[in-house]
Amino acid sequence: RAFLPEEDQTPGTHPVIVLSHWFWQRHFNADPNVLGRTLRLRGETFTVVGVTARGFIGTTPDAPAGWVPLMMRDQLLPAGFWQHKSWLTDRAADSFVLLGRLQPGVARAQAQADMNLVAQQLAQSYPDKERKTGVKLTSGMAFININAAELPFITPLLLAVGLVLLIACANVANLLLARAATRQKEIGVRLALGATRGRLIRQLLTESVLLSVLGGAAGLLLAVWTLGALYPVVMSALPLPTGLKESFTINLEPDLRIFSFTLLASFVAGIVAGLAPALQATKPDLISALKDEGSTLSQHLSQSRLRNALVVTQVAVCLMLLVGAGLLVRNVRRVQTVDTGLETQHVLAAAVSLRQTKNEKHDVAEARRLLVERLRTVPGVTSVSEAYRQPLTGGPATTLITLAANNAPAAQPLTANYNVVAPDYFATLGLRILRGRAFTKQEADAGAPVVVISAATAHRFWPDADAIGQRIGIAAMSTATGDASARATEAAGVFPTFEVIGIARDTRSSWVWHKDETYLYVPLKPGDQHDAYIFVRTTGAPRALIPSVRHEAEVMGDLLISVRQVDDALAMQLAPFRAIALVAGALGLLALLLAGIGLYGVMSFVVQQRTREVGIRIALGAEASDVISLFLRQGLRLIATGL
Repeated sequence: RAFLPEEDQTPGTHPVIVLSHWFWQRHFNADPNVLGRTLRLRGETFTVVGVTARGFIGTTPDAPAGWVPLMMRDQLLPAGFWQHKSWLTDRAADSFVLLGRLQPGVARAQAQADMNLVAQQLAQSYPDKERKTGVKLTSGMAFININAAELPFITPLLLAVGLVLLIACANVANLLLARAATRQKEIGVRLALGATRGRLIRQLLTESVLLSVLGGAAGLLLAVWTLGALYPVVMSALPLPTGLKESFTINLEPDLRIFSFTLLASFVAGIVAGLAPALQATKPDLISALKDEGSTLSQHLSQSRLRNALVVTQVAVCLMLLVGAGLLVRNVRRVQTVDTGLETQHVLAAAVSLRQTKNEKHDVAEARRLLVERLRTVPGVTSVSEAYRQPLTGGPATTLITLAANNAPAAQPLTANYNVVAPDYFATLGLRILRGRAFTKQEADAGAPVVVISAATAHRFWPDADAIGQRIGIAAMSTATGDASARATEAAGVFPTFEVIGIARDTRSSWVWHKDETYLYVPLKPGDQHDAYIFVRTTGAPRALIPSVRHEAEVMGDLLISVRQVDDALAMQLAPFRAIALVAGALGLLALLLAGIGLYGVMSFVVQQRTREVGIRIALGAEASDVISLFLRQGLRLIATGL
C-alpha cells in the first residue's frame, strides 16, 4: 500500500517506506514477504509497507530506492542541511517540488492565476526581504520541459531528421517517375476512356501514400527494436555511478502520440513524394501513348529535368548534413580539450556523511577532518582538501554581494558565484593564483575575513583599480554562520565583509562550455557543519585509489562515502555533445547512403532508356570505355551541381 493520510500529518512519527520495484528486485530478490520488514536509513528504522509497480519511477528518470513520508524529512537529513535548521518550520526553506493534478475542465492558465494569488497572500502574511511571490506551473508529462531558451539546441536535430526524410521522399519520387514512364499507355487509355486528370492524380497519390504508410509502420517497428537493443548499450557507456545506472529508467515505448506523429509524417511524405510524379504522369501525349511509342520528346525532357533536380537536391542536402556533422564532431573534440582552469585528471571527489544522525550536528565536521588526516597518509596521495561544492557539476551556488566601502545597504545588490574551500583546495585542484596569495590554514582556523576572487571578478568589479585589498560583502557567509546578529544585518542588506587577498585564474567550474563570469573562494572554517566534498589528488591513476579511500572511511566505522573521479562529472557534461554528434554523423551517413541509392536509381533508369542508343554507338565503333565515360560524365555533372 501507499502511505495513509495520518502517516504524513505529524512530523517524525511514522517511519514507513514504499520500496521502488528495482530496489525490491535487487536487494530482496523480489521476495513477496518483504512487507513488514525493517530498513535502517541514517539511524532511523523504517517499516516496508509497499512496493511500487514495475513501471513506476516517480517524477525523475533516476528512480529512488524508496519513498518515505514528507514528515520524516528532518529525521533523515541533518540540521542545517541546505542552510536550514528545520525544513518543516523554516519558511525560507524552498528545497522541494510541489506536484498537483488539475481538476477536469481546469485550464493551466486558471491554475497559474490561482497559485499566484495564494503566493501573494502568503507574501503579505509572512513578509520577508527575499520572499518569492510567484509560482510557475510546468507540465508533468515529461522529465524535460523544452522552453524557448532550449529550443535552439533541439531544432537543428529535428531539421536534420526532416532533411533525411526529404532525401527519402526524393528517392521515392524518382522511382515513381520511372514507374510512371512505363505506365504511359495505361494512363493514356484511362484518359481516353473518360477518366479526369484529377481522378488519376488521386489514384497515383493513393498508391504513393500507401507505400509511405507501410514504410512508416515498418520504420516504427524498426525504431522500437533498435531502441530496445541500443538502450542498455548506451546506458552502460555513460559515465554514471553503478547505482544510478540501475535506477535510471526512461520509457521509450511508443504511445498514441508517437503513432499519430508517424502516421502523419508518413502521409505527408507520401503526398510530397507522389505529387510531382502524378502531375507529370497525367499529362501525356495521348496519340503517342496509345500507339505505344512512349512519351514525346518534350515529356521525356521534362521528366529528365525533374529527375536530375531531385538528384541534385539529394546531393546538396546530403553534403549539408555531412558538413554539419563534421562541425559537431570537431566541436566535441574542442570541448574535450578545453582548458577549464583546473587540473582534474588525477583528482577524486568523495561525498561523506554519517550513518547515525543523533550526534551528527556535532560530529560530521570532526569525522570529516579525521578522514582527511587519514587520507593524507595513503600511499599515492599528494594532496587532500575540502570544499562545499564539487566543480564541473552544473549550475554554481550564487550569493548577493556588496562593494560599498562602508558596506552600506545597496539598492540593487550584485550577485556572484562562490565556493567555500579549505586552504589546500587551490593546490589539490591545480588552481593557480595569478596575483596575491591564497589564504593559509591559520587564517581559515581563525575565521579570518579574507577571500580569493577570480581574474574575471576583479576585472568586472574593479576594472580601473587594484582588486587586492578591496573589501566585499558576502551574504552567504552570514547565513552560513547561523549567528543571530549576522542574520539581522543580512536582513537589513548589510553583509559580512571580506578582504580580497588573492586573484585566481579564471575557471569553467560549472559548465565546461561557459567561463565563470564571477567566482569567490571563501575559507572553510573548522567545525563547519555544512555538507562538503573531500578532494584527493593522486600521483597515478585515480581509479586505482578508490578502494583505498573507501577503506579509510570504512575503518572509521560511522562514515558513508561515495567516491568518483572529478573527470566523471566532465564526461557527464560532454555526454550530450557526444550523443548529438553521433546522431548527426549517423544521419549524415544515412543521407549519403540514400543519395547514393537515388543517384544509382536515376542512372540505372537513364541507361535502360538509352539501351538502343548505346547499341547504335557500339555498332558504329564506340568503345565500351566511351559509353561508360558518357554516363559517368552525366552522373558527375549532377553530383558537382549538388555539391
